Amino acid sequence: MNDRAIQTTNGAGDSTALAIESVLVQGDLSKLSPPQRVSYYNRVCDSLGLNPLTRPFEFINLSGKLVFYARRDCTDQLRNINNVTVRIVSREKLGEDVYVVTAQATLPNGRSDESTGAVPIARLQGENLANALMKAETKAKRRVTLSICGLSVLDESELDGVREQVHPASSGAQDEMTSLDPDVAEQLSQRMKVAEVMLAGCDSYGKALLLRDLLGTSDRRSKLTIDIQAAYDPQKPASTWLITPDQHRALGRTWQSVHRKCAKLEKELAPSAEASFADVDEADPAEEFSRE
Repeated sequence: MNDRAIQTTNGAGDSTALAIESVLVQGDLSKLSPPQRVSYYNRVCDSLGLNPLTRPFEFINLSGKLVFYARRDCTDQLRNINNVTVRIVSREKLGEDVYVVTAQATLPNGRSDESTGAVPIARLQGENLANALMKAETKAKRRVTLSICGLSVLDESELDGVREQVHPASSGAQDEMTSLDPDVAEQLSQRMKVAEVMLAGCDSYGKALLLRDLLGTSDRRSKLTIDIQAAYDPQKPASTWLITPDQHRALGRTWQSVHRKCAKLEKELAPSAEASFADVDEADPAEEFSRE
């Protein structure tokens, strides 16, 4: 990296040198100004062939340093760009407390690598256990993808227990934070995908009622909508958010789409049924999760 790779805002050579030293020697991006951070971010993406507009990386304060971690968009793009094939080679329980998944990644030239994803499962049941099992597989796949592509950064699924503030790549603003708990965003996304799968197989009134219980309505909130509101409440300080406003809006759009389609199906399957989905207005779908 040279002086032209990271431009300074005040033209001070000493400041530039210190910032570059902080990045190259200490791996600490906190000394960079927001414009420098964006420049560095874009150049890293360019070097890997990643699209920076999809935010493949985020910044997080870890052990007193501001560092990169890879989001799902990063590993998905890396697999596509490098033609990485990933398969699960084993799933096993270590005693009654830990579930371990081993994933193997292979490149077109035959080189392969393996990584594991482990999660605690003691005393977990039902949906919590299912989420933990999916998380272990996700961790294994993402870790092996980063490893075989030679990218030595944390994956968002490895951030358990990290509760320091996360900074978006575009600025150093305190009021725009990325997910403090990537697992929450992943689990909510998976639960919304379950709703989409249920919608695809909704061929009876009984199934429509089950989906309605999962989604809730604008008048009767479900556990899913309650959990989404708990993860992001704009009336509370940003430091309490577990998902970002963008993630919240994306969940809201999916919820509204599934809700509307299922309301139509319910009427078709049981036109005389007394209970039906409430009509969804055209307001911001994310607002559905904030209604009291």
